[in-house]
Amino acid sequence: MISNRLWISLCLAGLCWGDFALAQDTSGAAAAGSGSGTSGSSGTSGTSGTNSGTSGTSGNSSFGTTPSGTGAATPGESGTGAGKKSGGTSSGNPSDAEPTDTTTPGGVPPPKTGGSVDPFVSTTPKTDKPAGTNVPGASSAFGTPPTPADETSAFGKKPAGTTDTTTEPSGPSSTFGPNDSTSTQQAAPPTFTLPGFFGGPSSTFVGGQGRLAHPRFRYKVTTSEGYDDNVLQTPDNQQRAPDQRVLVDPGTADTVTFVPVTTTTYEQAFAGPIIYYRPVTTTTFQRVVTKGRDPVFRTIRSPEPQKRAGSVISRLGLQFDAQQVTRRSLFTLDFNGSVDHYWNRPGSAGHEDYSGTLALAYLYNFTPRLQASLTANIAYISQPDFTRLNTPGNLGGGDLVNALIRLNVMYRLTPRFSTTLSVGQNAVINVNKSSSNGLGANTNGDSFETTYSAESRYLWKPRYTLLAEIRHVMIDYPDTPDLNSHTELLLLGAEMRLSSRFTATVRLGESIRIFDTSGDTSSSPYAETNLTYRIGPTSNVQWSSRFGYEEPPGVGSEALGFRTTLAYSKAFTPRLSLSASVTGVTRNTTFQNSSGQSDQSEQTIDASIGLEYHVTRQLTLNATYSFTKIITSTGDRDYDRSRIFIGGEYEF
Repeated sequence: MISNRLWISLCLAGLCWGDFALAQDTSGAAAAGSGSGTSGSSGTSGTSGTNSGTSGTSGNSSFGTTPSGTGAATPGESGTGAGKKSGGTSSGNPSDAEPTDTTTPGGVPPPKTGGSVDPFVSTTPKTDKPAGTNVPGASSAFGTPPTPADETSAFGKKPAGTTDTTTEPSGPSSTFGPNDSTSTQQAAPPTFTLPGFFGGPSSTFVGGQGRLAHPRFRYKVTTSEGYDDNVLQTPDNQQRAPDQRVLVDPGTADTVTFVPVTTTTYEQAFAGPIIYYRPVTTTTFQRVVTKGRDPVFRTIRSPEPQKRAGSVISRLGLQFDAQQVTRRSLFTLDFNGSVDHYWNRPGSAGHEDYSGTLALAYLYNFTPRLQASLTANIAYISQPDFTRLNTPGNLGGGDLVNALIRLNVMYRLTPRFSTTLSVGQNAVINVNKSSSNGLGANTNGDSFETTYSAESRYLWKPRYTLLAEIRHVMIDYPDTPDLNSHTELLLLGAEMRLSSRFTATVRLGESIRIFDTSGDTSSSPYAETNLTYRIGPTSNVQWSSRFGYEEPPGVGSEALGFRTTLAYSKAFTPRLSLSASVTGVTRNTTFQNSSGQSDQSEQTIDASIGLEYHVTRQLTLNATYSFTKIITSTGDRDYDRSRIFIGGEYEF
């Protein structure tokens, strides 16, 4: 028979054992819900699983580490362990993942429902990627991932022990960067990508990095001294025109006149016995020749060829920029104006050149699917700028205003499929039109090119996005309406993120141009390529190319151009940096006339290199050198030109 004391001892032992088992269940549930990201859907223990674990220390990459919020479920959990939060996808499960894929982004199947988890066994999938390296997803028109936080920055390595707060964006097909997270983990900075002007590269901005790390408003005053060895862009091989002989007085011919001559003679006559002499008058005509004047000619000597002239240049400029970024919007504004004084420039061009640029960019995310952006770049050009389409290589006829504007509306239909509607304007306006032809610096005068575009994007693979685009281009020449035309373009391409350092965008297709007045039709291949390669933490290379129709020199002609620009930047130290670029332009022009067909070609090389040294936070010294060379098939406009400037800028 069991005593009362023994019964009390057995009851106390049972209660202690129950408390111990309950504690074991609670700790296992907490371990199962732990992870580095947003907690999953909450539930009570034993019913829907426990997902309220604290943030772990696993990596935040969408490839190679356990995604945030991923954890094995406790017994009775109804979830899949994918870490989904109520009302949306967790920050660690990219929105661009395969819709039917049941594995984690790292390639490891999710934990089975109802299984137990050993808190000392890691569920992180194995990967060959170095620890701490974030492998970005596929490139997207809507945003690219920020630079991995564990990479060396342009001005030094990240301090040891600094917490990595960089996360991958929500997915390659996402237009708007990473989704907002309500977890305790620090949110990644917003990432925005602005489409470039048609044929140009896009621009990526990351909150808190690059120019978005600068103060909201900045003012700079710049000054420099330089030298230009060919201020008039004088051709190298000039031929002196022959002298002209001009008729001043045509003179007169010899004239013949007949002058009457009267002669009186006396003849004998008789009047009876008286003899007398009577006068007899006779008239005759005498031929008189009047000598005419000889023609008078004057020889006009042709002017001597324009001599190559160099001049010292003094430059004074003012710069202003503004930037503002939120989780949903981006705004940037840049203004750069300068005046160049030439101490020795002959001719009627004057001694001052004025130039300026106003650039504006605005982007706003209305919803997680809808985004709109506006970019504009308006430049007053007094010197050739070969990076701008349809601007001449010699501005001896006057200054130009070149305006580039593009409006985009992007909508993400599904995590893989998105569309973009765009309208763009490229205007070239002559400031000073010549009195002789009224056309100014451009042979064809002013031009207004309007482009309508519809683009579709499909995320094929995590690193590859397929593109399809239709463009309708209308170009109008108010001064030469016979050149008015419209062009249809059908383009196919891809956007590729070949590695965390190398991205590329390619568009290929066909363009068909129809002249409005004559109805003549022609077709040509069309291509656009943009490549970006990050050589190292402090150096970057970008290469852009375009092939297609360009402004024809006149009626009955056709011009095809290939333009390519290679740019390189390098930061040697936090104070010293270098930038260099090379632009090449090749134009082939075909002329149709009654005598047949003739071809002309023109090649342009424009290279520049610059150094900057930050003496203090406000004061910067700089030096730039540029070289331009134009080669034509006729040789009448070939010239080369070198310019060098040394100066500084002060920031307020």
